[in-house]
Amino acid sequence: MADTDFNPDPRYPLQGFYYMKRPVPVTIAAAFYFILTALACFTTVALAIYSGDVLIEVAALAFPFLPWWLSMPLYFILLSLPVFIAVGLLSGNRSARWLAVVLAAASLIMVYSDMESYSSQQIIIQSILHPVLLLLIFNPVSNRYFANAASKTES
Repeated sequence: MADTDFNPDPRYPLQGFYYMKRPVPVTIAAAFYFILTALACFTTVALAIYSGDVLIEVAALAFPFLPWWLSMPLYFILLSLPVFIAVGLLSGNRSARWLAVVLAAASLIMVYSDMESYSSQQIIIQSILHPVLLLLIFNPVSNRYFANAASKTES
């Protein structure tokens, strides 16, 4: 079976057009990014409600190699990035894959630059989760899906 299917059913408006179904690895990665977003939003809101000063301190010290006025906006941008990645992955947007690379690199840099602030379980989870997600969205099936989606937008 080819990667594209012909849709001969007249009930569908795209009759006669070739389309490619979203690969399962891309759907799994998007689901993980939605889960990451939900967890980040929950913890951030809970931290803001119960201890706003701690949230500001965490955001200011998230990147110890940056001044606080750069660290705080970067922290909140990185918190919101997974939702944009998930939506982009589901829509076949190729730039979402590169945002995932940026998020993985920033997260790993954050963890490894300040290892004493993180538990060994957090370091292990970050070190496994991001490469697995990148493998899901940069495998050959996913590459064809994103190439096909890009060719549709160009034409």
